[in-house]
Amino acid sequence: MDIQNPEKIEIEGLQTIHKLCKFGADHNMEGCSFTEIVERMFDELSKTQAIPEGFVLVPKEPTKGMIAHITNTPIEVNLLCDHADVFLSEEEVYIAYKAMIEAQEQGHD
Repeated sequence: MDIQNPEKIEIEGLQTIHKLCKFGADHNMEGCSFTEIVERMFDELSKTQAIPEGFVLVPKEPTKGMIAHITNTPIEVNLLCDHADVFLSEEEVYIAYKAMIEAQEQGHD
């Protein structure tokens, strides 16, 4: 917001109010309070940004708890029929996690 330009703030505010009023009219919200219209608009926006089926929401950076959990989870590795459990280091977990996020952002399957 440009506080150095109060006219711009007023225009942007009026545009926002106009959008909310149009939203209320488009969704048969006549007689609803301004707050009800805003809440309904946010509800509708949250639905449009839903997480697709088969996906989960994770942070871009792994949390300390995530790293700790992964480093304490053994990974069974089959080395020529000789089973062994391997544990990743914190650095390996971080590198793998970042690679996973970057691959998803770039659209790799």
